[in-house]
Amino acid sequence: MDKTERNLLLMSAAFLIALILGLLIGPFQNLLHGIIQNAFGGYSPGKMILIFSWLVAVPLIAIGARRAGMHSKIAKHGPLFLKVFAVFCVLGYALGLLQFNFYATQFNALGPFATMISSGDYINWEASKLSHNHFPKLTLYAVEKALGLNFSNKFDDGRPWFEVFPQAGAFALAFVMILIVAIASGILHLISRLQKICLFDFAVFELAVISATITILDGGIASSYAIFAIFLFILYYLRNYFEGHGKQAMHLLALFATAFVFLIVSALVMGLSDIFVMPTMLLIGIAYYFYKSLGENALSLNLWNSALAIVLVVSASVAAMNIANLGFGSPLMADEKGISRVFIYGLPTDADEGQLRGILAQFGEVEQLSRTHWAAYAEIKANAGARTKAIEKALAESLKPSSYLYVEDVFPLMRISIYRIHWLGGLENSDASKFLENEFLGNEIIEIQHNAEENATTIALKSELETNWQMLSILTEIRSRGYEGKLMVARVG
Repeated sequence: MDKTERNLLLMSAAFLIALILGLLIGPFQNLLHGIIQNAFGGYSPGKMILIFSWLVAVPLIAIGARRAGMHSKIAKHGPLFLKVFAVFCVLGYALGLLQFNFYATQFNALGPFATMISSGDYINWEASKLSHNHFPKLTLYAVEKALGLNFSNKFDDGRPWFEVFPQAGAFALAFVMILIVAIASGILHLISRLQKICLFDFAVFELAVISATITILDGGIASSYAIFAIFLFILYYLRNYFEGHGKQAMHLLALFATAFVFLIVSALVMGLSDIFVMPTMLLIGIAYYFYKSLGENALSLNLWNSALAIVLVVSASVAAMNIANLGFGSPLMADEKGISRVFIYGLPTDADEGQLRGILAQFGEVEQLSRTHWAAYAEIKANAGARTKAIEKALAESLKPSSYLYVEDVFPLMRISIYRIHWLGGLENSDASKFLENEFLGNEIIEIQHNAEENATTIALKSELETNWQMLSILTEIRSRGYEGKLMVARVG
């Protein structure tokens, strides 16, 4: 075993140890989950397991290919494999954008959109918006179904959108074909460069491949996580293919700044969405700039570098705080009256409300509790230091849900939003109001209008919840009141 193979084996072993420790030690799992969610998104540990499994497997694949002599045979095709990878990633993102536009055009709305399935023990929901597109995720359920697998609702597998999306199977097949080529070309590119590539570049590119793969299916090109994938690709490309000396760091910084500006514009136009990845990109980009400048003896004390150093320190602090909040839960925010609000989903439908109130009482005085189906909204005079993750853990240990369970901190901002409910399964002779109370889960319907011709109901909703939880509340209320057909909710104002 030569030095390259030993280094690859050590890298694989390090990621394997990290994964095992993460699965065995709760606080360490929280830390890893915070890091993964900060850079790649995802609520469940499933994405963490997937990414670390990838980081373990790819070096081992590279070792096998090197021992078979494959790396020398395909070395000259390295740039071609890189181009194929980039082209098919662009195709994947473009298909996701096309898919979103296809659905938005059908319902004459820009979204967000949401749907929900509640069938027997299976309960899951899915939301999709341009800044975080979940429509391509239906591919996961299509693959699961084709292979005869059944993960129930242990993770978000895209089934809700698969059940209601027109031509879901055709879109899923297209995504599978694109991703097979993208992943294969990415791995082949790494193998082709085993004679020259350093361990850092190997890790950066394998992260770029898995990041692009994930965001093609989960997030789309307008998501901040896709921009992070692009940033990793740019970092790798400039380190390995950029011709020139002394300007490499500045070119990287310029490209990084472009991505950052695009992200800011995206956030302002489409609403602040998953912007906590920005400090991480700033941290990596500026740290790399300083590292390269120092290595080229081009680092000097001036106003520009001083400003960048301040941004670096601030970005590091914010990134660390984000990782802590994502991994260990957000501290409950209180209003001027000392009231904190939480939205909970994933509760067992047969869970006793008194038991739920008792669990929440461990974290403060429960002022109000509204429970519907698998979701709940609570107002609490929270104890000092109460965090969402601790509430999640207490609920999961006591109620033992069969699906994922999440607790979200609610920032108290009253707003009125307009939603259109599409009764895809029909209403027959039922009145739409039969499935909607005036008040539910902290929301209040202040106006309702049904259009029998379009089989849709428009409601004006007054709520302190953010859009995602408003849509989930509407879907949950309708399901809890006996509607069994397919349905979709779109925000229209």
